[in-house]
Amino acid sequence: MEHQPRSERSSLGKINSAVRAAAMASLIVIASPICAMSQTWQPSKTVEIVVGAGPGGGNDRIARNLQNILQQNKLVPATVIVLNKPGAGGAVGVNYLNDHTADGHYLMVQNPGLVSNPLVGVGKATYKDVTPIAQTLADYVVLVGKSDMKYADGKEVLSALKADPKGLTLGIAPGIGTGVHMAIAQVVQAAGIDPNSLHVIPFATASEAITGLLGGDIDLVPTTSQNVQELIKADRVKAFGVTAPERLPDEMNKIPTWREQGIDVVYNNWRAIVGPKDLPPEQTKYWEDVFQKLSATPEWKAVAEQDILVPDFHGSAEFAAFLKKDDADTTALLGKLGLLKK
Repeated sequence: MEHQPRSERSSLGKINSAVRAAAMASLIVIASPICAMSQTWQPSKTVEIVVGAGPGGGNDRIARNLQNILQQNKLVPATVIVLNKPGAGGAVGVNYLNDHTADGHYLMVQNPGLVSNPLVGVGKATYKDVTPIAQTLADYVVLVGKSDMKYADGKEVLSALKADPKGLTLGIAPGIGTGVHMAIAQVVQAAGIDPNSLHVIPFATASEAITGLLGGDIDLVPTTSQNVQELIKADRVKAFGVTAPERLPDEMNKIPTWREQGIDVVYNNWRAIVGPKDLPPEQTKYWEDVFQKLSATPEWKAVAEQDILVPDFHGSAEFAAFLKKDDADTTALLGKLGLLKK
C-alpha cells in the first residue's frame, strides 16, 4: 500500500475539512426553515375565553378564574380576556368561536349543555362543531329539599316518589333536558321510577329554583354543589344525595352518595375547555399543555375547593372520546324522557 507524502496528506486534510464545513453549513441552511416551522405555536395576540351565558354563572366564574391564573402565573405570553356571548343555550358563543375557525386565540368554557342542548332543540351547535382541548373539573349534582321535610335520607325520598311520583314537586334549572335534569332522571330511573311521571317545574336559573324551594313553592331541587353549599351549612335546606363517586370534602362530606344508598348512579356535570372547529394539532397541543400546568397550580386547587368542584384533568384525545360516548348516552336518556328533538 502506497503512502502519500505528509505535505499531500496535510493539503488533502485541509480540503476535506473545508468540504465538510461547507456541507454542514448547507445542511444548517436547509434545516433552519424546517426547525422554524416545527417550533411550538404560542399565542401572539389577545386570547379570548368565551362564555355562552351572562356574567355570574358557573361557566363565567370558571372562565374568570382561568383568566386570573393564566395571567398571574404567566402561563401564556399574551393578554387573556373573558367575553360573554349568551343566547340559544350556548350556541351563540359557539357560533362566535367558529367565526375564528382554526385560530387558537379563541377558547370557550363548556359543560354538558354542549352535548344535550342541540338534542333537545336548543340551538344547532354540537360537540362536533368545536375542538376538544381539555376537561378540567368534575361537578356533581346534589338533591336538596325543604329543611323541614320528614325524610331522613335519599332512600326515603325515592320511596315516597315511587309511591306517588307527583306527590313531590321538583324544580329543574336552567330548564328541561339540562345536566341536573338528566342527573335526577338517572337516579329515579335506577330506583324503578319512570322519570316522565315526576311533577317537574322548569326554572330559568338555579337561583330562581332555590328561591322557590326556600319559599315553600316546590319540594326538591337537584343542583350543583356550589349553588347550595352555604344553605346546607346553615341548615336552610336538607341534602339527600350527591351524584359523586365518593363523598365531597369538608362540610359537604355529610351528604351520602347515591351509591351508598343503593342507587348505582354517578353523574358528572363536567367543565371543560374547547377551541374553534379545525384547530391545528400544534395549537391544540399547546393549550392542552397549558391547562395541564394550570390544573396543577395551588390557585386552581383553591378555586375547586371553594366551589366544591373536583380537579379532573383529561387531555384532548381522551376528552374527544368522552364526548362521543356522552353524546350516545345522553341521546338514549333524552329519548327515554321523550325530549329528543334530533
